[in-house]
Amino acid sequence: MIDRVVVKDVTKTYRLGTLTVTALAGVSLTVRTGEFLAVAGPSGSGKTTLLNLIGCLDTPTSGEIAIDGEPVSALSPGRRADLRASKLGFVFQTFNLIPVLTAYENVEYPLLIHRRGGNVATRVRAALEQVGLGDRATHRPPELSGGQQQRVAIARALVGEPALVLADEPTANLDSHTGHDIIELMRRLNREHGTTFVFSTHDPRIMQAADRVLEISDGRLL
Repeated sequence: MIDRVVVKDVTKTYRLGTLTVTALAGVSLTVRTGEFLAVAGPSGSGKTTLLNLIGCLDTPTSGEIAIDGEPVSALSPGRRADLRASKLGFVFQTFNLIPVLTAYENVEYPLLIHRRGGNVATRVRAALEQVGLGDRATHRPPELSGGQQQRVAIARALVGEPALVLADEPTANLDSHTGHDIIELMRRLNREHGTTFVFSTHDPRIMQAADRVLEISDGRLL
């Protein structure tokens, strides 16, 4: 279990030719254990950048992020990879599925590369059933709709039973019925297992389900 995540005065800038673009500007927040937190804001406001930094996929230009009291910047690349593998789950807005693998194999992949114990086949099938894709296990991403691909991505994020799930617009490509079911699934995992969720979202249904909603605009929390 992750005790808490502390983001302290974090700034992230990027160079685009001669321009410096500020994605985050002095963001501070604390994510509590077992929280169901939504970060809301328009496209380009810094939501995805914030999730990537918390998830150790990127590093801040300044400021600090600490997970379980340990500054992430002090970790070696190997230790950050171990942290992602052991405690974090990701739902990417662009799915990031491997097109030559089936739905089953995409969900199975993180368990294999990180050599997670237990009955892998049972866990993969259960994760696909949870998102309503038990009958699509042998289909590859090009054979699935956008919504089905998103559900495979969600199953992949949940199969390792992470302590913290970072979900970037997880319902953006889902119809209203499936979106509702996915939110209910995540909320149930949150309540029954204490899994912490942090969303970037435009979806009012996620905001309504959240314990807390933070608004971000132009890289700053409002």
